[in-house]
Amino acid sequence: AAAGAIRSINHPMTKPWHWWFEETELDQIDTMEIWNDPTYPTNPEATEQTLRLWNALWNDGRRVIGIGGSDTHMLPTESYTENGPPSLIGDPGTYVLADGLSAEDILQAVRLGRVYVSRQPELEHSYRIGGVEYPPGSDLTQAVEASPDGTVILKLSITKLEAGIIHMIENGDTVLTHPFQGASELEFAFCWKDAGYRWRRLEIRTSSGELLAFTNPVYQGKRSPQLKTWKQLLQ
Repeated sequence: AAAGAIRSINHPMTKPWHWWFEETELDQIDTMEIWNDPTYPTNPEATEQTLRLWNALWNDGRRVIGIGGSDTHMLPTESYTENGPPSLIGDPGTYVLADGLSAEDILQAVRLGRVYVSRQPELEHSYRIGGVEYPPGSDLTQAVEASPDGTVILKLSITKLEAGIIHMIENGDTVLTHPFQGASELEFAFCWKDAGYRWRRLEIRTSSGELLAFTNPVYQGKRSPQLKTWKQLLQ
């Protein structure tokens, strides 16, 4: 970390390649691979388990950034199941809003949580308070406190997806679902005035619940973490 690296736990719940080292200190984790090759048979359920762990980390006050990766070990003509979908590079992909294309620019943007992960849809999203827009990953504490009513406006653009359902996750709970058709320009408002510690992110899913994309949270306030080790997180 002192040399500028990011420390990540990858495919933490995909057995037998899950994270075995239960005494790992959570202070040592910068990012976690939430999503890993959705075509591998056990990975959809492992992803849902990891999403729940990620919720628990944020609810504990730990701002761990969620990433994803295809981790493919196969040719595009091959599949893990007979006549199944191919395992392809970039499925899913991690999209980073960086100020430049150098390695350091990209790593810094990941540290700030300016990241979403997607199999298909492309997203543009920002959060507006008053006349100022903030990217995903932002600490909105001061902006909300300075706002007369604490209203946050989420601006969301979705392309390259025929239809889906937006799930808004706040402090680990689904607080809103919204179906959409085709390319969509949407706005949603929520109020965080005097709401204490809060974080909110998005998931895009099919009507049957299959994950298509997720964003990293914006947040306000602080919470002193109580969980110390990976074992405590699992428990």
